[in-house]
Amino acid sequence: MKRKRKVENSFSLIFFQKVVFMRKKLKKFSKNRQYSFTATVSIVYPRHILIHNVRSVEGEFLSDHMWLAASTRIRSKNLKEGDRIRFAAHIHTYYKNSNDQLMYQIDYGLSQIRNIKIISRKEKNHAENKSGSNKSTE
Repeated sequence: MKRKRKVENSFSLIFFQKVVFMRKKLKKFSKNRQYSFTATVSIVYPRHILIHNVRSVEGEFLSDHMWLAASTRIRSKNLKEGDRIRFAAHIHTYYKNSNDQLMYQIDYGLSQIRNIKIISRKEKNHAENKSGSNKSTE
């Protein structure tokens, strides 16, 4: 019997040594409350939006990128690539499987996105079209 316990304990130790925590800076936030963040929109798909340079409103860098579900509330803002946004969200925990069967990742994401405001919008440069007709050829 002692041998069986050792095997179970050693397996548990191996299993827990293979847990990887991602986005550790989000771990310190309480999951029961809403926080304000800023980010830049990278890619807009019908169902998902990729944001990068995610920061707290105080300016603390939290993540290089995150995927958000494109809810009706988010789609109604007509976000474009390059938009700098401010929003409120809850932190949630989720688990990702790895190729190694004994390893999984604990990750943190944002959910219940609310109060989305566009801080700045990257305007397309129309000067290129105008300057094309004013170019002088030498």
